[in-house]
Amino acid sequence: MSLIVRTLIRLSDHEMENELASKVYINVPKKVLEMYTIKVGCLLNGTIEQIKKFIDENESLNPQIRTGPKDYTQIIGSRVKMIFYSGQGEEAKDYLFFPKQIAIKLTSYAIFPNDYIVKLKLDFISCGWKHTKLYSQTSVNVDDTEQYYD
Repeated sequence: MSLIVRTLIRLSDHEMENELASKVYINVPKKVLEMYTIKVGCLLNGTIEQIKKFIDENESLNPQIRTGPKDYTQIIGSRVKMIFYSGQGEEAKDYLFFPKQIAIKLTSYAIFPNDYIVKLKLDFISCGWKHTKLYSQTSVNVDDTEQYYD
């Protein structure tokens, strides 16, 4: 079983302390990971299941950047090791940063932060030598994309 997350790809304006982490990330509700007591910098391992263009209702009012047709077959199914950062204080979310090698791949396909939604299937946490299966008895689905389409 696994944690399945479908959400908007975002870009941080902060430099990352972890040399493997890019500035490209997703948010997940703190509730779905807090029971695992994950340390900053640990990895959530899984696969990229889907990439989808987010259409903003105001897009027609803004100048558009057009890109050619895209074939995501080189991205879909890619193994990914998301780098964990805990939300601070009252924040109800945690942050999962894409590793630099995956962020470069997303960039090469013109998958811009705030313009695309990603679906990840995350199977286990690795922190040093320790590996912990995520939700070994069930699957948990997190989909916050409705807020972008309402």
